[in-house]
Amino acid sequence: MKPHGGQRKFQLVTTVADTTTVLNSSYSSDIIIGGNAVMQVYDLGDATKYRPGRTHFIFYNNTPELVGVVNSNGSVWHRVPPRGRCICALESNAAAAGVWWSSVVRDVSPAQGLDAFDDFMGLIATTGIYGAMGWNVAKAGVGSAVASGVAACRATSGLQGVAMFSAGAVASYGLMHGPDAANSIYLGSGCRAFETSTVLYQLSVAAQEFIFRLGPGDNITGGAHTNGCYFVYDRATWGDFWVCRNINAAGNNTLVTAVVPAVSIVGVGWQKLRLEIDSVASRTDWFINNAQVSPAGGLNTRVPLPATAGVRAANLGITKTVGATVVYTFSEYARVQSFPTALR
Repeated sequence: MKPHGGQRKFQLVTTVADTTTVLNSSYSSDIIIGGNAVMQVYDLGDATKYRPGRTHFIFYNNTPELVGVVNSNGSVWHRVPPRGRCICALESNAAAAGVWWSSVVRDVSPAQGLDAFDDFMGLIATTGIYGAMGWNVAKAGVGSAVASGVAACRATSGLQGVAMFSAGAVASYGLMHGPDAANSIYLGSGCRAFETSTVLYQLSVAAQEFIFRLGPGDNITGGAHTNGCYFVYDRATWGDFWVCRNINAAGNNTLVTAVVPAVSIVGVGWQKLRLEIDSVASRTDWFINNAQVSPAGGLNTRVPLPATAGVRAANLGITKTVGATVVYTFSEYARVQSFPTALR
């Protein structure tokens, strides 16, 4: 493939494990994370010989998995769906001190799959079906609520759509989940992803413990999931860290990250949480603020079996376990992606 504005072909140089690669203007590269969590480095030669913004190439994902295109400075990436295309452009400053890439992902067609997004713009109903993704709201106990974010949170963050979850008394909960059990997801035969942006009003403490779960899961009454792939904050069990968890009837695969949940009383400092499930339901990959927190190879056990019923595509909520003070968490949006292996 010849880049526009140059005569060099893109040549595969090496394949390396998931690591941080330091690049400069004399060794310009683009890093592509494959569905098997392996980076492929493509050498473009001396970047100073290319005109910024004039060297382009199209990356085509011909795998059945979600694939990430990473900027050469490691700070920005785009997740490209199966059969999707990503347009990349070489950029450089006047001193050619570094090389960066920008990319635009082609829109997903209905034949390729689903890319659903809910910005929580409207008022959240206390019962029944709500929002663009057909949310079911469930709450019980003193202090429990699922509602539009408080005005101060929206005004300070500049974000119109914010969902607020609260719980007060022990065993109270407030959550919202995707379509009911009859329309729950079945894993396998295509890759899937869940993504949200979140912030906590407070961290959990010994006198006021709570659990916050976000991601596909089967429990819709505030308890622990028996089948699911989800992020969880549970200080009493794992400390003040985000935890990534696969669980099915055979057990669980749990990864305690080094990332502390963001806390803000005005809804700033949001953290983006994203998880991806491969096309055969054999592994999950996890990201926080665009950084991969799961190891090379992902979490490759205890993904719910493809035929497992009752796993909602998205399930977000808080449960109180100790104390009576009302506690709050927020989500700024929810996104669900599903790309069947076979075109429909």
